[in-house]
Amino acid sequence: MQHAAFLLLEPDQPLVAMIRHYKNYELGNKGEHLPASNLRQKKLERIKAYIKDHLHETISPAALASMAGLSVSHLRKLFKASVGMTLHRYIIYQRIKKAGKLLASTDMLITDIAFEVGYQEVSNFIKAFRKEMGVTPKRYRAMK
Repeated sequence: MQHAAFLLLEPDQPLVAMIRHYKNYELGNKGEHLPASNLRQKKLERIKAYIKDHLHETISPAALASMAGLSVSHLRKLFKASVGMTLHRYIIYQRIKKAGKLLASTDMLITDIAFEVGYQEVSNFIKAFRKEMGVTPKRYRAMK
């Protein structure tokens, strides 16, 4: 006699087909079913936009995960798999990218730029900028 938990379903049975169909879908914000990859992409785009709009603030992975309705670990895995870099690395990259634009297009003090892109310590900004760009912010500005 077989126990119910050990019953094997054949692939052509309707229940198995339905499970296979819906495992690739997630519920969207308004209750509509969206392909999981589209929903993930929309969440990632929203997170990336939030990061770009809030570079001057402390950006918490927990807050981003909450915004996307994901756990922090799931967000980190999804972000790395989709974007090709860690969430932390992406935030640094965006901060340095914005700093480079500000250095090239404004006369703002380097200290002010550091604060504008979310660094509370100028020395940390200079180290991160040099690591990313290969030169200090001062030298980068002189080259532009």
